[in-house]
Amino acid sequence: SKLNPLTTIGAGLSFLWSRARRRLTGKEPANAEEYLIDQFGRVLYNAFFGPYTRKVWDVDPRHLDADFTRDRVPALNLWEVFKKLFQSPEKEARKRTGPSGRIVTHDLHRFYYPKRGAGAVPDGYRKRVEALGGTILYNAEVVSIDLERRAAVVEVDGAERELSYDGMVSTIPLDVLVPLLAPTPPAEIRLLASGLRYRAILLVNVCVAKPQVIGPFWVYFTNRFFNRISEYRHFSADLAPEGKTGICMEVACHVGDPIWNAPDVDVVRWCAAELEELGLATLGEVEDYHVIREANAYPIYDVGYKGRLRRIIGWVEGTGHIMTAGRQGRFLYCNQDAAIISGRHAAQAAVEYMTTGVVPPHRVEEHVPRRKVIG
Repeated sequence: SKLNPLTTIGAGLSFLWSRARRRLTGKEPANAEEYLIDQFGRVLYNAFFGPYTRKVWDVDPRHLDADFTRDRVPALNLWEVFKKLFQSPEKEARKRTGPSGRIVTHDLHRFYYPKRGAGAVPDGYRKRVEALGGTILYNAEVVSIDLERRAAVVEVDGAERELSYDGMVSTIPLDVLVPLLAPTPPAEIRLLASGLRYRAILLVNVCVAKPQVIGPFWVYFTNRFFNRISEYRHFSADLAPEGKTGICMEVACHVGDPIWNAPDVDVVRWCAAELEELGLATLGEVEDYHVIREANAYPIYDVGYKGRLRRIIGWVEGTGHIMTAGRQGRFLYCNQDAAIISGRHAAQAAVEYMTTGVVPPHRVEEHVPRRKVIG
């Protein structure tokens, strides 16, 4: 409704042409650009999907595998689109909607969120592990892993400790894990691992002295310093003091570039300038801030990545006593819910390993639900 009517008509015709062409040719998209155009048409691709993908991943969508979008972007049903064109707003409003405002069509749209924030999930696991007698080492960095002796050297508070293990579940990014292994993995595996690329992100969290900044849970941007704004109060009212709100602005970058190396206060000022230009908040309304840097936030699915990844994971798990899991450990572009599923499957596999002495096939990708919302 906010678009120029001519743009809307052009987008509709472009969408219909793309869907008709797919039906006629039956050709599967070979990369992310082809998939997005296939799903939404060239007009919407040029207006949003193409620019947003380039901005966040700093990669031309033609060089990203179609898997990148196939599991993350909704597959549109043409009949559903037509029906919505002729349904009254009142009838649409009576349908159950998800947190993003989309009409819920299946259980994947159901949204659960802890009252005190997402940190409640790992904290709950921590309490359970410790209650069962498990030990968790905090702020520990793995220095090396001896495959023959089954021993890992970790640095904790500046001191090194050696920990022996029977079996290991690793969530370390694969390009970091492979160089830690001894004896040294084959040259091919080292080369393939070093070729894995990630996009880093800054999570710029600010406390704003007003009850609301944005209306939706999150808003995406193609032409701003940040890629997305999320507002925590919309997830749970307990996440902000009365009369105030907290927002997170996501800024994509590369490790070591000027944005990554910029002081926190400068990053906040840059974000605040954009907020003010958008009429959302002023720098004077920002009461506090906290910037988090995530080096391995987004796995970059280069075209043909799957075969290379299969070789790396196959070799690592071929050691017989190491499994990989999670978003970084599997180089898997998944949401938090799917990452938790990955952890649960790894735990089940670990139990089997302790029983049989053999690492079972652990292909969590097959269990990750197809995503129907963009996020």
